[in-house]
Amino acid sequence: MGIKYDGEVSLLQHISYKMNIILNLEGTAFKTGYKVLEQKGTVIVGMSPGNGYFKKDTIYQLLRSVSHLFKNIKIFIPDIPAQYTYNALGKSITKAVAISRKNSNLLRNHSMQAIDEIMRNGSIVNITISDWHNEIECAPAYHKHKKYIYDLYRKNERFYSDARQATQMVIASQAKDGIDMKKAVDIAVNYLLEELIFLLASPEIYGVEKTTAVYHRRWPIFENLISGQYDMPISNVGFMLLVKQ
Repeated sequence: MGIKYDGEVSLLQHISYKMNIILNLEGTAFKTGYKVLEQKGTVIVGMSPGNGYFKKDTIYQLLRSVSHLFKNIKIFIPDIPAQYTYNALGKSITKAVAISRKNSNLLRNHSMQAIDEIMRNGSIVNITISDWHNEIECAPAYHKHKKYIYDLYRKNERFYSDARQATQMVIASQAKDGIDMKKAVDIAVNYLLEELIFLLASPEIYGVEKTTAVYHRRWPIFENLISGQYDMPISNVGFMLLVKQ
């Protein structure tokens, strides 16, 4: 889907794009994130299918902002893991797949439009949209970290509890009355675990020393994981807050 132009000027150019990294936050994840920022390294921009925050204008603001801060931008749209949430909310597997695909394609189309506009304005940054099936889940690093995260989920009581609590908050905000919450969380927690697996594997998948993710709000379970509160600290994956002015 192409961009609609008014003469030679894209409508996206009229959108204020500036977002700010929040600096001086404490923790291992932020320390690594700031290091990647200092090096203008590889940033992961995650976009959740079905999350109302990621509208077309916001995606443009987000990508335009990081294009001024990093050399390599990896857009992460967890289309296949998102199916777990829709299935947990009572949709059949077939319906969950269809909803996830539709919502993910919308994010992908908006991202492609934003990338076109950024490149049209002369940026030399490398921006790509990662493919879950063909790039992520086929990578040896993904399988290595999948074993690690699922073992941690089964064996570490605090990680198990935190993962389920975070998942339940998401499900409770969308579920209909009468849902079997335990069963729903049993299914939906896999979405969260898959996101964590990908992020831990991301430096190896992309062939870089370090990566950092950016998001618009804090992510306690990820920050705790990186800082070593469940196991050993992780030094090659960071996190930062990127918020609208």
